[in-house]
Amino acid sequence: MKKGRALLWTMALLLTAALLCPAALADGEGEAPVYAAALADGQYEITVRSASPVFDVESARLTVRNGRMEVCLVLTGTEYGKLYPGTVEEAQAAKEEAYIHFEENGRGNYTYTFPLEALDKEMDCAVWSIFEERWYGGTLTFESGALPEEAYAKPVMLELFGLGDALVMTGVLALIFLLRHKPQKGQGRTAPGRNRRNGGGRRTSSRF
Repeated sequence: MKKGRALLWTMALLLTAALLCPAALADGEGEAPVYAAALADGQYEITVRSASPVFDVESARLTVRNGRMEVCLVLTGTEYGKLYPGTVEEAQAAKEEAYIHFEENGRGNYTYTFPLEALDKEMDCAVWSIFEERWYGGTLTFESGALPEEAYAKPVMLELFGLGDALVMTGVLALIFLLRHKPQKGQGRTAPGRNRRNGGGRRTSSRF
């Protein structure tokens, strides 16, 4: 009985956390991808992890708008004329309009702006070398670790009702959950004395 109650209370608390603050159940170390739906509209400086020496990243700025994300990637060098979000083989087969051509910023760096599916998710990326006239490939991971707290969208309950009402409603939902899943008294037990009355089994009578 005690284990059952503890399990129900744990599930109720998880329900409360999910309704009020989905981020509390999400991974904070970047193990799970972060999609645009979880973020508030705005621009944010983010970090980039690369598993290839091809990409010497200076900075990256994320833009979230209307449920979509795009990133402006700034490289330190000026040797790559275009970028393709995919493998070298995919870049070689793609049409010219699919390539992301560089734009030069005020400091003379080459920048590349393109849509992003998710943060904390490794993606293939290919760049075209102007000097060697060939594609180089590697992987990039745009990380969520540097995002400020305000970058995360408000949970639906808070957005619709405000903190006070959301707390009350969540408490009511948790209580309903507990009541609906409350173990019935004596559930799963044999009524006391039943086996004693029946002698542990069906009684047979003998007639002579």
